[in-house]
Amino acid sequence: MARGAAFGYMKKLEEQKKAETDERQERQPGELPNPRSRQRKKPARPEDQTQLEFPEPESPKSRPGKSPAKPKDKDQINFTDPDSRIMLNSDKAFIQGYNSQAAVDAETHIILAAELTSQAVDSPHLGDMVRQVERNTGRRPRELSADAGYYWDANLKAIEDSGIEAFIPPDRVRHTEWRRMKSPRGRLPRDASPRYLMRRKLRTKRGRARYQLRQTSVEPVFGSIKQAMGFRQLLLRGQDKARSMWRLQCAAFNLMKLYRAQLLAHIAAAPA
Repeated sequence: MARGAAFGYMKKLEEQKKAETDERQERQPGELPNPRSRQRKKPARPEDQTQLEFPEPESPKSRPGKSPAKPKDKDQINFTDPDSRIMLNSDKAFIQGYNSQAAVDAETHIILAAELTSQAVDSPHLGDMVRQVERNTGRRPRELSADAGYYWDANLKAIEDSGIEAFIPPDRVRHTEWRRMKSPRGRLPRDASPRYLMRRKLRTKRGRARYQLRQTSVEPVFGSIKQAMGFRQLLLRGQDKARSMWRLQCAAFNLMKLYRAQLLAHIAAAPA
């Protein structure tokens, strides 16, 4: 909708320019232009027009009956890439970009699914990533671990109903805190909430070990793509082209992993 408003504004400017050209051609020699007619034909600025209405994203913060999100009068439109959004990066700095998603096999570090979205919240995309993994591999994963940004009660219920064991912390916990956590004791409360059960599960010895696989699986993959392969910026504009570029980068990473695995297997099989 932002792109349509910008194009509409530019179209009105072109119509105004054409009307002024016709007026100059019809004007008699020595006749001055009428300032009032020019004011009547002047198009309204974007900030004076009706506010744009965007559909509210499907996120855990969405509430029934809540009015659609609207941009403020001082909000700006990105003419270079209207599909992108202002987001916080890992350094807590605001950037104009996209949110890249990846599902990685914990044992082989192969990227099984990749997606790129203009929505900063991660939790609404967990279901799509799981379905993409099933389509690409033809199998359903037995376990799934993700950071706290993906936790949502609806996500947890859908994953468990599909037979996948989830390890998603409801709260953000630093890596050093996982090592100091102690296993829970005592019986489970009868009215324990899903959040309480997940926190208790992740504090067990097995829960800590399974969730810590993220530190040696998906996080190194993103680090290798950004640092070793130098992929830190999208060179194409538009969400479709940007998504294709991100998936191409993930495919290149997988090819490098497969080549190294084949090379190591060949070296191991070679006679001494």
